[in-house]
Amino acid sequence: KSVAGMFREYSYLLKLKPLRYLLLASTLFLMANTICGADRLYFYTYNLNFSATSVSAILLLTSLMGLFFAPVIMTFTRWLDKRSLLMTMVLGSAILVTLFKFTGVSTFSGALLLTFSYAAGSSAYWQLMPAMIYDICEYDELETGKRREGSIVSLLSVAEALSAAIAMQALGIILQLAGFDGSAKIQTALALEWVENSIIVIPAAFMVLTVVVVYFYPITKKKFEEIQAALEKQ
Repeated sequence: KSVAGMFREYSYLLKLKPLRYLLLASTLFLMANTICGADRLYFYTYNLNFSATSVSAILLLTSLMGLFFAPVIMTFTRWLDKRSLLMTMVLGSAILVTLFKFTGVSTFSGALLLTFSYAAGSSAYWQLMPAMIYDICEYDELETGKRREGSIVSLLSVAEALSAAIAMQALGIILQLAGFDGSAKIQTALALEWVENSIIVIPAAFMVLTVVVVYFYPITKKKFEEIQAALEKQ
């Protein structure tokens, strides 16, 4: 009913330990997602010298990769809980992306492989994180006797917006310090190096940090079943 009331509600929600872990994990991953997404056009244009047609094609194929991973992730949830699957796929994605720092990317197929490697972790995040956030709603009801799905989901949206804004500023500062000039057709070697780092090294580092935070997230499949059982008794 008021802005003050909204922030007061958020302060109550932030007392929920599992929610704090998920918000931090979400912020870290979206830093990787935003930096990679914003930097890739520079990488395709200046580092790989792709034409506009090639850039359009790879962006289209990037979207289709998400469709590929959706059923794969659903299948894996038969054997792994959401927390374990998110950690596995994001860490695997970070490792694969990091390898390109050593092998290099110079062709269209190489760029596709890099994108595919990143899409594994990205798809896992967008598919599993919302489900994990709704698990918090059950935890919240058990702890407080209230169901606050709307506030919990909106708090995640706030974290997403803030992380995206911070990541965009960070990328701008990094490229500026490296001497990147958006009006120039040819960039310096240092600028090109940091354009590459911003699509490989930096996102991979944030993905590893995401996995570390999710590791401490306490709601496993077993714990969630215990929460549901306790709610049924109530």
